[in-house]
Amino acid sequence: MNDQPGKSAKLDKPDRLGKSSAQEGSSHSAKPSKSVKSAKLEASLYLVDGTDQSLVDNSLVDLLERLCGDLEPSMVVEEYGGPDSDPVDILQVAEALSTPPFVADRRIVVLRQAGKMPGADISRLVSAIDDMTDDVFLVIAGGERTVPASLRKRVGESGVIVDATSPAERQRPKWIHDRLSRSPIKMDPSAENWLQNRLGEDIARLDGLLGILVATYGEGAVLSERDLEPFVGEAGVLPSWDLTDAIDAGNASLAIENLHRLVFAGEFYPLAILTILYRHYEAALRLDGLALRDGNQAAEVIGVKSKFLGEKALRLSRQLGYTDSSRAISLLAQADLDLRGKTALPAITILEILVGRLSKLRTVRPAVRQGARQGVRATRTRPH
Repeated sequence: MNDQPGKSAKLDKPDRLGKSSAQEGSSHSAKPSKSVKSAKLEASLYLVDGTDQSLVDNSLVDLLERLCGDLEPSMVVEEYGGPDSDPVDILQVAEALSTPPFVADRRIVVLRQAGKMPGADISRLVSAIDDMTDDVFLVIAGGERTVPASLRKRVGESGVIVDATSPAERQRPKWIHDRLSRSPIKMDPSAENWLQNRLGEDIARLDGLLGILVATYGEGAVLSERDLEPFVGEAGVLPSWDLTDAIDAGNASLAIENLHRLVFAGEFYPLAILTILYRHYEAALRLDGLALRDGNQAAEVIGVKSKFLGEKALRLSRQLGYTDSSRAISLLAQADLDLRGKTALPAITILEILVGRLSKLRTVRPAVRQGARQGVRATRTRPH
Protein backbone atom coordinates (compact mmCIF):
# COMPACT_ATOMS: atom_id res chain seq x y z
CA MET A 1 0.00 0.00 0.00
CA ASN A 2 1.19 3.50 -0.75
CA ASP A 3 2.20 5.23 2.50
CA GLN A 4 2.18 8.72 0.97
CA PRO A 5 -1.29 10.24 1.20
CA GLY A 6 -2.61 11.91 -1.94
CA LYS A 7 -0.39 9.88 -4.30
CA SER A 8 -1.35 6.86 -6.32
CA ALA A 9 0.92 3.87 -6.61
CA LYS A 10 3.75 4.42 -9.07
CA LEU A 11 3.69 2.58 -12.37
CA ASP A 12 6.24 -0.15 -12.82
CA LYS A 13 8.65 1.82 -14.98
CA PRO A 14 11.96 0.69 -16.53
CA ASP A 15 15.21 2.45 -15.93
CA ARG A 16 17.41 3.67 -18.77
CA LEU A 17 18.88 0.18 -19.31
CA GLY A 18 15.50 -1.41 -19.91
CA LYS A 19 15.04 -2.92 -16.41
CA SER A 20 11.88 -2.23 -14.48
CA SER A 21 11.99 -1.52 -10.78
CA ALA A 22 10.52 -4.95 -10.14
CA GLN A 23 13.38 -6.56 -12.08
CA GLU A 24 16.27 -4.93 -10.24
CA GLY A 25 18.37 -7.63 -8.68
CA SER A 26 17.16 -10.19 -11.19
CA SER A 27 19.61 -11.81 -13.58
CA HIS A 28 17.23 -11.34 -16.53
CA SER A 29 17.06 -7.86 -18.02
CA ALA A 30 14.06 -6.79 -20.03
CA LYS A 31 14.31 -7.14 -23.78
CA PRO A 32 13.82 -4.06 -25.94
CA SER A 33 10.21 -3.66 -26.90
CA LYS A 34 9.04 -4.28 -30.45
CA SER A 35 6.00 -2.98 -32.30
CA VAL A 36 2.82 -4.01 -30.55
CA LYS A 37 -0.86 -3.57 -31.29
CA SER A 38 -1.63 -2.08 -27.88
CA ALA A 39 0.87 -0.55 -25.51
CA LYS A 40 1.56 -2.00 -22.08
CA LEU A 41 2.87 0.05 -19.17
CA GLU A 42 6.32 -1.42 -19.50
CA ALA A 43 8.38 1.59 -20.61
CA SER A 44 8.84 5.31 -20.19
CA LEU A 45 9.04 5.90 -23.95
CA TYR A 46 6.21 5.42 -26.45
CA LEU A 47 5.63 6.12 -30.13
CA VAL A 48 2.06 6.12 -31.45
CA ASP A 49 2.88 5.41 -35.07
CA GLY A 50 0.55 6.15 -37.98
CA THR A 51 -0.39 8.79 -40.55
CA ASP A 52 -4.18 8.66 -40.15
CA GLN A 53 -4.75 11.47 -37.66
CA SER A 54 -8.02 10.01 -36.36
CA LEU A 55 -6.51 6.60 -35.61
CA VAL A 56 -3.44 8.18 -34.02
CA ASP A 57 -5.58 10.42 -31.81
CA ASN A 58 -7.77 7.50 -30.70
CA SER A 59 -4.75 5.36 -29.79
CA LEU A 60 -3.16 8.32 -28.02
CA VAL A 61 -6.24 8.86 -25.85
CA ASP A 62 -6.23 5.18 -24.83
CA LEU A 63 -2.53 5.27 -24.00
CA LEU A 64 -2.75 8.47 -21.94
CA GLU A 65 -5.63 7.04 -19.92
CA ARG A 66 -3.47 4.08 -18.99
CA LEU A 67 -0.41 6.19 -18.22
CA CYS A 68 -2.37 8.67 -16.07
CA GLY A 69 -4.12 5.96 -14.06
CA ASP A 70 -6.33 7.69 -11.47
CA LEU A 71 -4.45 10.99 -11.71
CA GLU A 72 -6.01 14.09 -13.24
CA PRO A 73 -4.46 14.49 -16.73
CA SER A 74 -4.18 18.27 -16.36
CA MET A 75 -1.80 17.72 -13.43
CA VAL A 76 0.61 15.34 -15.15
CA VAL A 77 0.35 15.80 -18.94
CA GLU A 78 2.34 18.42 -20.86
CA GLU A 79 1.61 18.66 -24.59
CA TYR A 80 3.78 20.08 -27.35
CA GLY A 81 2.91 20.41 -31.04
CA GLY A 82 -0.34 19.80 -32.85
CA PRO A 83 -2.24 21.14 -35.86
CA ASP A 84 -3.14 24.53 -34.33
CA SER A 85 -0.18 25.07 -32.03
CA ASP A 86 3.00 27.08 -32.42
CA PRO A 87 6.13 25.33 -33.72
CA VAL A 88 7.67 23.07 -31.10
CA ASP A 89 10.53 24.51 -29.08
CA ILE A 90 12.71 21.43 -28.74
CA LEU A 91 14.65 23.03 -25.87
CA GLN A 92 11.44 23.24 -23.82
CA VAL A 93 10.73 19.58 -24.55
CA ALA A 94 14.27 18.60 -23.50
CA GLU A 95 13.91 20.58 -20.28
CA ALA A 96 10.60 18.88 -19.49
CA LEU A 97 12.20 15.46 -20.02
CA SER A 98 15.14 16.19 -17.74
CA THR A 99 13.19 17.86 -14.90
CA PRO A 100 11.74 15.64 -12.14
CA PRO A 101 7.96 15.94 -11.58
CA PHE A 102 6.98 18.03 -8.57
CA VAL A 103 3.14 18.23 -8.61
CA ALA A 104 2.51 14.49 -8.87
CA ASP A 105 4.58 11.32 -8.95
CA ARG A 106 5.02 11.41 -12.72
CA ARG A 107 5.17 13.75 -15.69
CA ILE A 108 3.85 12.68 -19.11
CA VAL A 109 5.27 14.67 -22.00
CA VAL A 110 3.28 14.37 -25.23
CA LEU A 111 4.86 15.42 -28.52
CA ARG A 112 2.28 15.52 -31.33
CA GLN A 113 2.86 15.29 -35.09
CA ALA A 114 6.53 14.47 -34.71
CA GLY A 115 6.79 13.82 -38.44
CA LYS A 116 6.64 17.58 -39.06
CA MET A 117 9.71 18.35 -36.93
CA PRO A 118 12.93 19.46 -38.69
CA GLY A 119 15.77 16.97 -38.88
CA ALA A 120 17.94 18.98 -36.46
CA ASP A 121 15.17 18.94 -33.83
CA ILE A 122 14.78 15.17 -34.26
CA SER A 123 18.48 14.73 -33.48
CA ARG A 124 18.15 16.91 -30.37
CA LEU A 125 15.08 14.93 -29.29
CA VAL A 126 16.96 11.63 -29.59
CA SER A 127 19.71 13.08 -27.37
CA ALA A 128 17.14 14.36 -24.88
CA ILE A 129 15.61 10.88 -24.62
CA ASP A 130 18.93 9.56 -23.37
CA ASP A 131 18.90 12.19 -20.59
CA MET A 132 15.30 11.61 -19.43
CA THR A 133 14.89 11.66 -15.67
CA ASP A 134 13.04 9.02 -13.68
CA ASP A 135 9.26 9.30 -13.34
CA VAL A 136 8.99 11.09 -16.70
CA PHE A 137 7.17 9.48 -19.61
CA LEU A 138 7.53 10.60 -23.22
CA VAL A 139 4.74 9.87 -25.71
CA ILE A 140 5.53 10.73 -29.33
CA ALA A 141 2.58 10.80 -31.72
CA GLY A 142 2.71 10.58 -35.50
CA GLY A 143 -0.01 11.85 -37.81
CA GLU A 144 -0.10 13.17 -41.40
CA ARG A 145 3.61 12.57 -41.97
CA THR A 146 5.79 9.55 -41.31
CA VAL A 147 7.93 9.67 -38.18
CA PRO A 148 11.66 9.77 -39.13
CA ALA A 149 13.42 6.40 -39.09
CA SER A 150 16.05 7.58 -36.59
CA LEU A 151 13.39 8.45 -34.01
CA ARG A 152 11.47 5.24 -34.61
CA LYS A 153 14.69 3.26 -34.19
CA ARG A 154 15.49 5.02 -30.89
CA VAL A 155 12.03 4.27 -29.49
CA GLY A 156 12.32 0.64 -30.58
CA GLU A 157 15.53 0.23 -28.58
CA SER A 158 13.94 0.67 -25.16
CA GLY A 159 10.35 1.79 -25.66
CA VAL A 160 7.02 0.68 -27.07
CA ILE A 161 5.74 1.37 -30.57
CA VAL A 162 1.95 1.48 -30.70
CA ASP A 163 0.67 0.56 -34.15
CA ALA A 164 -2.04 3.09 -35.05
CA THR A 165 -2.03 2.32 -38.76
CA SER A 166 -5.19 1.17 -40.48
CA PRO A 167 -5.32 -2.64 -40.40
CA ALA A 168 -5.26 -4.60 -43.63
CA GLU A 169 -8.58 -5.89 -44.92
CA ARG A 170 -8.06 -9.38 -43.48
CA GLN A 171 -7.29 -8.01 -40.02
CA ARG A 172 -10.07 -5.40 -40.06
CA PRO A 173 -12.88 -7.61 -38.62
CA LYS A 174 -10.67 -8.66 -35.69
CA TRP A 175 -9.56 -5.05 -35.13
CA ILE A 176 -13.18 -3.89 -34.93
CA HIS A 177 -14.16 -6.85 -32.75
CA ASP A 178 -11.33 -6.08 -30.31
CA ARG A 179 -12.41 -2.43 -30.07
CA LEU A 180 -16.02 -3.45 -29.47
CA SER A 181 -15.00 -5.98 -26.80
CA ARG A 182 -13.34 -3.17 -24.81
CA SER A 183 -16.34 -0.88 -25.15
CA PRO A 184 -18.82 -0.28 -22.28
CA ILE A 185 -21.61 -1.39 -24.62
CA LYS A 186 -22.10 -4.71 -26.40
CA MET A 187 -23.60 -5.74 -29.72
CA ASP A 188 -25.28 -8.92 -30.80
CA PRO A 189 -23.43 -10.83 -33.58
CA SER A 190 -25.71 -9.63 -36.39
CA ALA A 191 -25.27 -6.00 -35.31
CA GLU A 192 -21.49 -6.36 -35.21
CA ASN A 193 -21.41 -7.92 -38.69
CA TRP A 194 -23.67 -5.17 -40.03
CA LEU A 195 -21.48 -2.48 -38.49
CA GLN A 196 -18.29 -3.97 -39.94
CA ASN A 197 -19.81 -4.03 -43.41
CA ARG A 198 -21.23 -0.52 -43.00
CA LEU A 199 -17.96 1.04 -41.90
CA GLY A 200 -15.90 -0.52 -44.68
CA GLU A 201 -12.50 1.14 -44.70
CA ASP A 202 -13.72 4.11 -42.62
CA ILE A 203 -12.79 2.47 -39.33
CA ALA A 204 -11.62 5.80 -37.88
CA ARG A 205 -15.34 6.54 -37.36
CA LEU A 206 -15.68 3.69 -34.86
CA ASP A 207 -14.47 5.33 -31.64
CA GLY A 208 -16.57 8.45 -32.12
CA LEU A 209 -19.58 6.27 -32.89
CA LEU A 210 -19.05 4.22 -29.72
CA GLY A 211 -18.95 7.40 -27.65
CA ILE A 212 -22.31 8.48 -29.07
CA LEU A 213 -23.83 5.04 -28.47
CA VAL A 214 -22.65 4.96 -24.85
CA ALA A 215 -24.08 8.41 -24.23
CA THR A 216 -27.38 7.38 -25.81
CA TYR A 217 -27.97 3.86 -24.47
CA GLY A 218 -25.77 3.78 -21.36
CA GLU A 219 -23.04 1.41 -20.29
CA GLY A 220 -23.85 -2.28 -20.37
CA ALA A 221 -26.49 -1.98 -23.11
CA VAL A 222 -26.66 -4.77 -25.71
CA LEU A 223 -27.46 -3.24 -29.10
CA SER A 224 -29.11 -4.67 -32.18
CA GLU A 225 -28.79 -3.61 -35.80
CA ARG A 226 -31.91 -1.48 -35.44
CA ASP A 227 -30.29 0.38 -32.51
CA LEU A 228 -27.25 1.23 -34.65
CA GLU A 229 -28.91 2.36 -37.88
CA PRO A 230 -29.82 5.95 -36.81
CA PHE A 231 -26.24 6.70 -35.73
CA VAL A 232 -23.99 5.08 -38.33
CA GLY A 233 -24.90 7.27 -41.29
CA GLU A 234 -23.80 6.61 -44.85
CA ALA A 235 -21.97 3.43 -45.72
CA GLY A 236 -18.20 3.84 -45.80
CA VAL A 237 -15.95 3.22 -48.76
CA LEU A 238 -14.86 -0.33 -49.59
CA PRO A 239 -11.60 -1.57 -51.10
CA SER A 240 -11.89 -1.93 -54.87
CA TRP A 241 -11.44 -5.70 -54.76
CA ASP A 242 -14.79 -6.04 -52.97
CA LEU A 243 -16.36 -4.96 -56.27
CA THR A 244 -14.37 -7.41 -58.39
CA ASP A 245 -14.84 -10.25 -55.90
CA ALA A 246 -18.62 -9.81 -56.02
CA ILE A 247 -18.57 -9.76 -59.82
CA ASP A 248 -16.39 -12.88 -59.96
CA ALA A 249 -18.83 -14.64 -57.63
CA GLY A 250 -21.71 -13.80 -59.95
CA ASN A 251 -23.47 -11.79 -57.24
CA ALA A 252 -24.81 -8.89 -59.30
CA SER A 253 -26.81 -7.26 -56.50
CA LEU A 254 -23.84 -7.18 -54.12
CA ALA A 255 -21.56 -6.00 -56.92
CA ILE A 256 -23.87 -3.07 -57.70
CA GLU A 257 -24.13 -2.21 -53.99
CA ASN A 258 -20.32 -2.20 -53.74
CA LEU A 259 -20.15 -0.11 -56.92
CA HIS A 260 -22.36 2.53 -55.30
CA ARG A 261 -20.14 2.65 -52.23
CA LEU A 262 -17.04 3.15 -54.35
CA VAL A 263 -18.66 5.91 -56.39
CA PHE A 264 -20.57 7.77 -53.68
CA ALA A 265 -18.64 7.06 -50.45
CA GLY A 266 -15.23 6.60 -52.02
CA GLU A 267 -15.73 9.31 -54.66
CA PHE A 268 -14.29 7.14 -57.42
CA TYR A 269 -14.76 8.69 -60.86
CA PRO A 270 -16.56 6.47 -63.42
CA LEU A 271 -13.45 6.17 -65.57
CA ALA A 272 -11.47 5.11 -62.49
CA ILE A 273 -13.95 2.26 -62.00
CA LEU A 274 -13.41 1.25 -65.63
CA THR A 275 -9.65 1.23 -65.06
CA ILE A 276 -10.03 -1.09 -62.05
CA LEU A 277 -12.20 -3.49 -64.03
CA TYR A 278 -10.02 -3.34 -67.14
CA ARG A 279 -6.90 -4.31 -65.19
CA HIS A 280 -8.84 -7.13 -63.56
CA TYR A 281 -9.94 -8.74 -66.83
CA GLU A 282 -6.82 -7.84 -68.81
CA ALA A 283 -4.78 -9.89 -66.31
CA ALA A 284 -7.12 -12.87 -66.76
CA LEU A 285 -6.86 -12.62 -70.55
CA ARG A 286 -3.06 -12.48 -70.46
CA LEU A 287 -2.95 -15.71 -68.44
CA ASP A 288 -5.35 -17.61 -70.70
CA GLY A 289 -3.83 -20.77 -72.21
CA LEU A 290 -0.56 -20.55 -70.25
CA ALA A 291 0.62 -23.65 -68.38
CA LEU A 292 1.29 -22.01 -65.02
CA ARG A 293 1.81 -23.93 -61.80
CA ASP A 294 0.94 -21.36 -59.15
CA GLY A 295 0.24 -17.77 -58.20
CA ASN A 296 3.91 -16.79 -58.21
CA GLN A 297 4.25 -17.57 -61.89
CA ALA A 298 0.98 -15.83 -62.65
CA ALA A 299 2.07 -12.75 -60.71
CA GLU A 300 5.28 -12.59 -62.73
CA VAL A 301 3.36 -12.71 -66.02
CA ILE A 302 0.89 -9.93 -65.09
CA GLY A 303 3.56 -7.78 -63.44
CA VAL A 304 2.55 -7.80 -59.77
CA LYS A 305 4.54 -8.82 -56.71
CA SER A 306 1.74 -10.51 -54.77
CA LYS A 307 1.25 -14.27 -55.03
CA PHE A 308 -2.29 -13.75 -53.73
CA LEU A 309 -3.16 -11.42 -56.62
CA GLY A 310 -1.55 -13.83 -59.06
CA GLU A 311 -3.68 -16.69 -57.75
CA LYS A 312 -6.87 -14.63 -58.08
CA ALA A 313 -6.07 -13.68 -61.67
CA LEU A 314 -5.19 -17.27 -62.57
CA ARG A 315 -8.40 -18.57 -61.01
CA LEU A 316 -10.49 -16.01 -62.91
CA SER A 317 -8.70 -16.83 -66.16
CA ARG A 318 -9.52 -20.52 -65.81
CA GLN A 319 -13.13 -19.77 -64.85
CA LEU A 320 -13.80 -17.53 -67.85
CA GLY A 321 -11.55 -18.84 -70.58
CA TYR A 322 -10.59 -16.86 -73.65
CA THR A 323 -14.12 -16.25 -74.94
CA ASP A 324 -15.58 -14.72 -71.78
CA SER A 325 -12.38 -12.83 -70.92
CA SER A 326 -12.52 -11.24 -74.36
CA ARG A 327 -16.22 -10.56 -73.91
CA ALA A 328 -15.45 -8.70 -70.66
CA ILE A 329 -12.92 -6.48 -72.47
CA SER A 330 -15.51 -5.74 -75.18
CA LEU A 331 -18.11 -4.78 -72.56
CA LEU A 332 -15.60 -2.43 -70.94
CA ALA A 333 -14.79 -0.82 -74.29
CA GLN A 334 -18.49 -0.24 -74.97
CA ALA A 335 -18.98 1.28 -71.50
CA ASP A 336 -16.00 3.56 -72.10
CA LEU A 337 -17.62 4.93 -75.27
CA ASP A 338 -20.96 5.33 -73.48
CA LEU A 339 -19.34 7.30 -70.64
CA ARG A 340 -17.68 9.59 -73.20
CA GLY A 341 -21.00 10.61 -74.70
CA LYS A 342 -22.21 7.86 -77.04
CA THR A 343 -25.36 7.54 -74.91
CA ALA A 344 -27.32 10.00 -72.79
CA LEU A 345 -27.65 7.56 -69.88
CA PRO A 346 -26.27 8.75 -66.51
CA ALA A 347 -22.77 7.49 -65.71
CA ILE A 348 -23.95 5.45 -62.72
CA THR A 349 -26.53 3.68 -64.88
CA ILE A 350 -23.89 2.79 -67.47
CA LEU A 351 -21.71 1.33 -64.72
CA GLU A 352 -24.63 -0.60 -63.20
CA ILE A 353 -25.41 -2.18 -66.56
CA LEU A 354 -21.75 -3.04 -67.07
CA VAL A 355 -21.39 -4.63 -63.64
CA GLY A 356 -24.57 -6.64 -64.13
CA ARG A 357 -23.35 -8.00 -67.48
CA LEU A 358 -19.90 -8.84 -66.13
CA SER A 359 -21.46 -10.70 -63.21
CA LYS A 360 -23.36 -12.94 -65.65
CA LEU A 361 -20.15 -14.08 -67.34
CA ARG A 362 -19.16 -15.91 -64.19
CA THR A 363 -22.52 -17.63 -63.65
CA VAL A 364 -23.64 -18.62 -67.16
CA ARG A 365 -20.52 -20.25 -68.52
CA PRO A 366 -20.15 -23.23 -66.12
CA ALA A 367 -23.78 -24.27 -66.74
CA VAL A 368 -23.29 -24.09 -70.53
CA ARG A 369 -20.13 -26.16 -70.35
CA GLN A 370 -21.79 -28.77 -68.16
CA GLY A 371 -24.71 -29.05 -70.59
CA ALA A 372 -22.31 -29.37 -73.49
CA ARG A 373 -20.44 -32.20 -71.77
CA GLN A 374 -23.69 -34.01 -71.07
CA GLY A 375 -24.65 -33.60 -74.75
CA VAL A 376 -21.35 -35.13 -75.86
CA ARG A 377 -21.79 -38.11 -73.55
CA ALA A 378 -25.34 -38.63 -74.79
CA THR A 379 -24.17 -38.60 -78.41
CA ARG A 380 -21.45 -41.12 -77.73
CA THR A 381 -23.73 -43.60 -75.91
CA ARG A 382 -26.75 -43.38 -78.23
CA PRO A 383 -27.50 -46.88 -79.54
CA HIS A 384 -27.63 -47.45 -83.30
